[in-house]
Amino acid sequence: MLPSPIYQSVCYYIQQQRGQEPSQVECLIIEGIWQKKDYKSIAKLISYQDNTVRNIASALLQDLSIAIDRKITKSNFAEIFKQIAIDRQAEIDWEDAPTDIQPFCRRTTELNQLAEWILVIFRSMAIPNLF
Repeated sequence: MLPSPIYQSVCYYIQQQRGQEPSQVECLIIEGIWQKKDYKSIAKLISYQDNTVRNIASALLQDLSIAIDRKITKSNFAEIFKQIAIDRQAEIDWEDAPTDIQPFCRRTTELNQLAEWILVIFRSMAIPNLF
C-alpha cells in the first residue's frame, strides 16, 4: 500500500502541475508503480489495456518530473518520493511543539476510565456478546 506521505506528495505535485488531483485510475497506477509491478500486471488489476496503462503512467511521470524538476521514471519513482517525504518531514517547524511531555505519560487511570466508557457504550448498543 502506498504510504500516506508518498500519496500526499504525489497529489501535491500533480495538483501543482495540472491544477487538479490525480484520477482514481492514476492513483491505482501509482500504487502499482510503488509496488514495482510491471504495466501488464497493473493493467490486469485495473482491467485496462497494457498500452493504456503505459500511456497514463508516462503522462503522469512526465507531469511529476516537470513539477519537481527532476526526471522520474518507473524505476526511480519509489526512491525519489521516499526522499521527498523525508525532506518534507524535516521541514516541519517543531518550535511550538511542547517539550515537556511528562503530563501525557503513565495516564493509566484515564485510559482505564476511557476503556470503561467504551464498554458501556457498546453494551448499551445491544451488540451481542462481543465482550
